[in-house]
Amino acid sequence: MNTHFKSALNKIVAEDDLVEKTELFLRANLENSNNKKARSAKQMKKLLVASIAAVFVIGGFIGGFAYLKTPVAYISLDINPSVELGINALNNVVTVEGVNQDGETLLEGQDIINTNVSDALSQLIGSASDKSYINDEGTTVVSITAESDDEDRAAELSDIGEKAVNSEMDKRKVSVVVYKDCSDLSLRTEAKELGISPGKYKLIKNLQALDPTLTVEQLKDAKVSDIMLRARQLIAELDTEEDYSDSPKSKEQKEAIKKFKDTANEAHKRVNEAVKAAFEDAKKQAKDILNSAKAKAEELRAQAKALLKSTKGMTGAEKAAIVARAEELLKQAEVLINAAGEQADELRAAADKQKGDAIRAAERLREAAKSDRVDDDNVDEADEVDDDADEVDDDDDQDADEVNEDDDVADDVEGNGYQNKMRLGKQ
Repeated sequence: MNTHFKSALNKIVAEDDLVEKTELFLRANLENSNNKKARSAKQMKKLLVASIAAVFVIGGFIGGFAYLKTPVAYISLDINPSVELGINALNNVVTVEGVNQDGETLLEGQDIINTNVSDALSQLIGSASDKSYINDEGTTVVSITAESDDEDRAAELSDIGEKAVNSEMDKRKVSVVVYKDCSDLSLRTEAKELGISPGKYKLIKNLQALDPTLTVEQLKDAKVSDIMLRARQLIAELDTEEDYSDSPKSKEQKEAIKKFKDTANEAHKRVNEAVKAAFEDAKKQAKDILNSAKAKAEELRAQAKALLKSTKGMTGAEKAAIVARAEELLKQAEVLINAAGEQADELRAAADKQKGDAIRAAERLREAAKSDRVDDDNVDEADEVDDDADEVDDDDDQDADEVNEDDDVADDVEGNGYQNKMRLGKQ
C-alpha cells in the first residue's frame, strides 16, 4: 500500500517549462494589475486637466463676451436731439440712449447696436436729416463730444465722429457746421444727474465761463446752433469790454473762447448768409409770380379785345355770346392778378419777418457794443444787416408798384369790355 502511494507521489513531478510558464503568468497578472492602476491614475489626471481647461475656456469666453459688451468710452451727438453711444474696445456701439425726447424720436427705427461707431453716426445723422432736425440752409450745428479718461482715445473718437458726419452730409449735398470736443468720464456722471447729455453739458459749462449768470435750466433744451450764436454774442461783448476797460479775460473765458470762436463765427456767418438768401429768394419768387401774372393778363386782354373787334356782321345773339366770352376772359385776368398780388403779399410778409429778425440781431450787436465803447466789426455787421433790410424794402415797393400797374391793366381791359358791351347793346 505504502509502495503504491510513494510510487504515485513520485510521478507528480513538475516539468521545468510548466514552472516557468506559471511564474510568467503570475508576474504578468501582477504587472497588469499595476498597469491598470497606473493607467487609471493617468486618466484621472487627464480628466482633471481637461476639466480645468474647460473652466478656463468657458470663463474666458464669458469674460471676453462681457468685455466686448462693456463700453470703455462714449460719444454724445447733439443737435437738439441728444443721443449718447457707448463704445467698446473695438469701436463698436454696445449701448445707445436717447437723452431727450427728440433723441428718442431720432432713434426710432434705428438698429445700431454692434455697429461700427462711424457707421452708427452716419446712420443717425441721416435719420436727423430725414426727420428735419437738420435744415437745408446750412445753419445747423452738430456737436460731437467724445468721453473717455484716455485723452488720445477721446481725440480719436471725436475725429471719427466729425468725419462720419461730414461724409454723410456730403452724400446728401447738405452742409452743417460740426463742433467737436472731448471730456473725461467724470463730466458724464454730472450730466446724467442733470438729465442732459455730456456733450450738451460741456457746451453749457463753456458758455457759463463766458456768462456765469446763465443756468443749465435755461439752456438744456436749446439747439446747439442757438448756443453757438449766443457764444459769439458773448465773445463780442467780452472783446469790447477788454478793449475799453482794464478788465482782462479770465483763464476760463480764454479757454472757452478758444473752443467756441471758430465754430461760433462760422455758425453766425451761415445764419447771415441764409437770411440774405431768403431775402433774395422771396424777392425772386414775388417777381416771378408778378411777371407771370402780368404776361397772362396781357394775353387775356388781347384775346378779349380781339373778340370784341370781331362782331361785325354777327347777329345779336352771336354778339352777345362774344361779349360773354370777353367778360369771362376779363374775370380770369382779374382772378389771376388778385392771386398774384396775394402771393406776393405773403412773400413780402415772410421777407418782412426775416428782415425784422435781422434788424433785431443788429440792434443786439449795437447794444453789445455799449454805446460809446463800440466794436467796429459789430457796427459794420449791423450796418450790413440794415442795408440788406433797406434793399428788401425798396424791392418790396417796386413789386407793389408792379402789382398796382397790373391792376390798372385789368381795369383797362374790363373798361374796354364794358364799353364794347354797351356799344353792342345799342346795336
